Amino acid sequence: MRIATSLPFLMAVAAGCFAQGPTFPSIGYVAVGADYAALVGIPLGSIFSIVGGGLAPSPAQTTALPLPVSLNNVTVNLWDATSGGNFLGACPLWYVSPSQINAVLLSSLPAGRYYLSVSTLMPTPVGTSYPVESSRVQIMATTGRFAPFTVGSRGFGPAVIQQYDAQGGPFLNQFTSAAPAGSILTLWGTGLGPLPSGSDANATEPQTLRTDVTVYVDGIAATPTYAGRSPYLPGVDQINFALPPGVAPRCFVPIQVVTGGAASQIDTVAVSSGPDLCTSEFGLSSAALARLDAGGTVQAAVLNLVSTTAQWSGNVSQTAEAWAGQYDSAYLALLALGAHGAPVKGGAICSQGPPALFSSGGLNTSTGVPSPVVGQPGCSWQFSPLGSILLGQGACLASFFTFAGPPFSAGGAFPAPKGATSIASFSAQQSVRQITATWTASAAPGDLVYLTFGSFYDSISLFGSQQYSAEVSCLASPTDTPFALAPYDVAYALQYSIPTAPSMSLVTTTDQVFPATSPFDFVLVRTANSAQDEGP
Repeated sequence: MRIATSLPFLMAVAAGCFAQGPTFPSIGYVAVGADYAALVGIPLGSIFSIVGGGLAPSPAQTTALPLPVSLNNVTVNLWDATSGGNFLGACPLWYVSPSQINAVLLSSLPAGRYYLSVSTLMPTPVGTSYPVESSRVQIMATTGRFAPFTVGSRGFGPAVIQQYDAQGGPFLNQFTSAAPAGSILTLWGTGLGPLPSGSDANATEPQTLRTDVTVYVDGIAATPTYAGRSPYLPGVDQINFALPPGVAPRCFVPIQVVTGGAASQIDTVAVSSGPDLCTSEFGLSSAALARLDAGGTVQAAVLNLVSTTAQWSGNVSQTAEAWAGQYDSAYLALLALGAHGAPVKGGAICSQGPPALFSSGGLNTSTGVPSPVVGQPGCSWQFSPLGSILLGQGACLASFFTFAGPPFSAGGAFPAPKGATSIASFSAQQSVRQITATWTASAAPGDLVYLTFGSFYDSISLFGSQQYSAEVSCLASPTDTPFALAPYDVAYALQYSIPTAPSMSLVTTTDQVFPATSPFDFVLVRTANSAQDEGP
């Protein structure tokens, strides 16, 4: 049977842009195939990605079912975690290339730790080849965590969602074909969990895989009418649900799926107040929205202003940065969620690595935003060579800004610093397996709590020194105290020997969008005022 071509994103995910490595197979990391999460475990029965070098002689993709366990002389092998390791089986393959493999993790295994390796052929100078195998890497197989596929296959941004016309025909949710109130939607992804029976390599009958799935749209819960494997695509899951009432129409409405106790990342869905177009948070024209739908970009200028009060000293600091850059739909979603990404499941949104909560530079970011920015007499801001704006000499605090010069002019109030008592208390208890934070704070409506946890290690040798670090950043509601970090985030945050001081910020953000002025499709001024505390 031929594989359905209604989901071209599947091969786009596989064909990510990774540099080719050496001929000998080497595994860099193993991640969930939809959002590239590498430390949350791989759900049984789901599509996962192996990224590395020399993984295959050349690219090849499956074009018919059942999925093969050997494709272009490449196999993905699973071994148990005993000494020496016993061979358990080979994974069905969607796609192989020198730098990336997409495969399906076997449903027949119990959840737990396993080892994985890649076997391929190494060519010789005389035109022959011989089989070689990569080193084995450890993976954690889990019972499920749904991860949506995303438009453009970046692993974040607009989710791959189908909606239906009056005749029941499916079409893709986009900015120019947004979902009106009451729409029936299908969210595509992977990770609902293992098949109870049948083959991971072949098409299956429609079957609900689990009933403990909730979809949150703009923080409003929706119960799926179906959450199970696609009947045509091995490893691909679909969740059917109705758009819940009360969702505010706009282009980047946050959507998140909770599978049991495991939450997906936050992606977006376009919601309209009538037919077709969504209402752009950035005032984009219909032509600009159509350009984004077609995979293009928009040009934006962004000014980011922050006032921060240190709770332990009462000192106030102000920082600002400005940039101009190209944004595709995925990076524009990050920019939108930076100010409006409040938790949607009654818990925290956590990310591993440097966060992009209040700023996102987009693609090909460059300076080129007009200057100067002046706060008040005697309080002058100047651009640094890197594009940041630094407070001048003296102990003045800016109260307003002017952002003037060709081709646009803007101005407004600089965020007033939060009071030194906004955070009454903050503490964090850390162990090898657990991080728990508690706080009391005087929060204003719309405030968010921003938490960071991490560790580092200084490596010193005859050739110099190098510091390795890891950080987990979480966005939570002020009422989420006490807050416990998820186990896989704890493992990431504390992977190095020296913990960094945990910190908490109580943050209020405000956006001002100014009309498009050539060459920009929009100009955004984002202000934030925060109070910050560190744990002992």
